Amino acid sequence: MKADLNGYNIHFEVFGEGQPVICLHGWNEECSVFKTRAYKSLLQGYKIYAVDLPGFGESEGLDDYTFEVLNEILEQFAEYVGLNDFTLLGQCMGGIIALDFAIRHKEKVRKLILIETMIYFPLWLNLLLVKYLNSWVLKFMIKRKIGMKMLALHRALKNTGRDKRLMRMLKKADVAQSLKYIRLMKKYSRYDHIERSKDLNMPVTIITTGNTFYEVKKTASQLVNVLENVQRFTIPSKSHFIYIQ
Repeated sequence: MKADLNGYNIHFEVFGEGQPVICLHGWNEECSVFKTRAYKSLLQGYKIYAVDLPGFGESEGLDDYTFEVLNEILEQFAEYVGLNDFTLLGQCMGGIIALDFAIRHKEKVRKLILIETMIYFPLWLNLLLVKYLNSWVLKFMIKRKIGMKMLALHRALKNTGRDKRLMRMLKKADVAQSLKYIRLMKKYSRYDHIERSKDLNMPVTIITTGNTFYEVKKTASQLVNVLENVQRFTIPSKSHFIYIQ
């Protein structure tokens, strides 16, 4: 299904039964990840509204990315599907967008679920900010087998090259759109999101894995320290992409 939101065609899928949850995927992924066994188990009892973020999957890309525009699109999406009070789930980059939305729209978010979310910008991603080099580096990383094998050397990314679903999404990913998100994440990392999160009053669930990035652990620990109504769970056997078997 597609919705015209803020002048952009945004693709989404709806499945499951129960309380409504809007799900936002990670960088270079698609909403289909929420149909995997891991998410079906995690989201039992929910009616899932899975969104392809702008520029990924079947959703139209934006000319420029700001959190204000992404917030407007997400707010319009909730109105489009008739939701005024819902659970919001974000994975990885989707978790950053979900956290920002919850901070700005506390009255709309019943519960916030953050999965493998990092508000800090990993040092190695700065390679993707180098003009003229960034496009080549990203293509090598996500569209070449040798690049994927090198990434998989990091324990947080183990088995990534073996997952057919992830490989299809990465091959399909639009490099130009991906780099726009990287620049947005870099800008966003300069804000004090821990301080901004202190006023969150809804229940927050933070899920991390046993094999993850330092920035994910740091984000989770600091949020747990400042939030009053928070739970943190760790899945020891999983890595960053929790849906990979």
